[in-house]
Amino acid sequence: MSKKGLVHIDWAISMGIFVISIIALFTFLRPGIKEPGDENLFLNLIQDNFEKNVSTKIVQTPLIVEELDSAGVP
Repeated sequence: MSKKGLVHIDWAISMGIFVISIIALFTFLRPGIKEPGDENLFLNLIQDNFEKNVSTKIVQTPLIVEELDSAGVP
């Protein structure tokens, strides 16, 4: 076999390994395939834990308004 034939075989083997690696990559990583489950699971978990750990206290103060007469006396 000549050296020129060996170069073509080397190129064909390299291309085959590249194609197989790309196919394996798409097979194992599955890009574009949506996994089953709740897509907002992480956000819901954060929100629930935040609401458990944070509290607010609202104090109501009554506001009494009396009408004054023209002399300024109630």
